[in-house]
Amino acid sequence: MRAVGGNRRAQIRTTRGLVAAALAVVACAGLEALPPPWMLLCAATLALATVPWRSGRPAGLVVLVLCWALAEYHATLKDRLDSHSAGTVRQLNGTVVTPPDIHADHLRFRFRPDPGQGLPRILLVSWYRDAEHVAVGERWRLELRLKPPWGAVNFQGSDRERWLFSERIGATGSVRSAERLSPRLPYSLPVQAARERVREAISDRVSDPRSRGLVQALAVADRSGLGPGEREAMRLTGTSHLLAISGLHVGLAALFGMLLGRGLLFLLPLGRWGAWPRIIAPVTAAAFAVGYAALANLGVSTLRAVVMTLAVLLALHGARAPHPLRAFTLALLLVLLADPLAPLGAGFWFSFLAVLALLLTFSPRVGPAGWMR
Repeated sequence: MRAVGGNRRAQIRTTRGLVAAALAVVACAGLEALPPPWMLLCAATLALATVPWRSGRPAGLVVLVLCWALAEYHATLKDRLDSHSAGTVRQLNGTVVTPPDIHADHLRFRFRPDPGQGLPRILLVSWYRDAEHVAVGERWRLELRLKPPWGAVNFQGSDRERWLFSERIGATGSVRSAERLSPRLPYSLPVQAARERVREAISDRVSDPRSRGLVQALAVADRSGLGPGEREAMRLTGTSHLLAISGLHVGLAALFGMLLGRGLLFLLPLGRWGAWPRIIAPVTAAAFAVGYAALANLGVSTLRAVVMTLAVLLALHGARAPHPLRAFTLALLLVLLADPLAPLGAGFWFSFLAVLALLLTFSPRVGPAGWMR
């Protein structure tokens, strides 16, 4: 009994530490000014010094996570085009790093300039007139009119500058002239190239434009094929969230992988392979979940769903039953460590708050619920 009580207290302390670290990263999104880098270095050094002591370890780890997040904010702020360069025209060489969003009157894609040109790492490029076919991994020489990552003042609409910052886009540009330098290399940006191939395959095989846009959105999280009519219909019917690649879609991919793994166990004589029969089904489920999430470009909701799916698969493999809120907290912290700027986007809040509400409503509990619940 004493050992069980000690394990429970240890789990509670661990969960509290995860929550404290996650809240520290989320709080960074509300800061009006960042502490200077030297202060972060001093804080991180002191936090590392507390790690060997058990009593100070939780606080030290929280401080280290906070310093990591603030350092990411500093790096993103530094990697932006300065205001003095607004409106300048530059000729740059670089690589297309995302499949282009195809709109009625223009293309839009992310472009990585070659190093040594004094520009941010990623530019958001719009091509309005005489746009050519652009593919991931191609190298281009573009003449761009550059602009810092600003947004129009619109108190009733989306905050474009906040979105550009959260996406780590250091500048925007519009194409004045372009020259393709080389085609796509075979092994250049394999995940983005796979997304583009899937999108092109859907475009070739689905003739109806409305169906094509929906299938592309569900398969590779590309909504550029949705017309104004489809977007308005989903808004009026409250079904826009169904196109957000999140728990339902990742869970279905994991389920398909689990069924495939069980089918392999049924067809192949693996009974004498030791522990491998218990491992194959969770591994195939995890592979399908991660692969589908990669095709969906690993947005915040997708990353959250993948982490929680992997936690469930690991628990199933170990014949354990972790508390759902603990898996949720672990997923929250891992997402924030992977992308400390995630709280700047509305998708982060929609994703995690919706899942938290579902867990609080449907998770099993002992004893009667209070009147507030």
